[in-house]
Amino acid sequence: MAIEEDLKPIWKQWCQPYMTNAEFFLRPPNALGGVRHLVVRYEEGGRNDKPDFASGIPDDWSEEDVLELIRYGRSIPTRSNATSTGKEEWPAWEVPARVYGSPTLIKEKDWPKSDKK
Repeated sequence: MAIEEDLKPIWKQWCQPYMTNAEFFLRPPNALGGVRHLVVRYEEGGRNDKPDFASGIPDDWSEEDVLELIRYGRSIPTRSNATSTGKEEWPAWEVPARVYGSPTLIKEKDWPKSDKK
């Protein structure tokens, strides 16, 4: 990830799907292609042991919208990356990118109905 000074810390929490602590930051629009980004740093690595994840934030989202997805969003099972236990999940903030191929976050209420439980 790029320059540290442009990251604004907004939240920390346990990430159950990756069994590690996660720290969340906002990166301003001028840092990555003119769009604000949510940057997540995983203490013990995330998917494929990569310590960082980033996703664009829609222009009409407030910081509170981002925090709502982080704090209250539901993880959903992966479709193709299941472990031997048969249960691997994407954290809610990764669902738009990993499941739907979206370059930006999507509110859980707007996820396709087939993935809502």
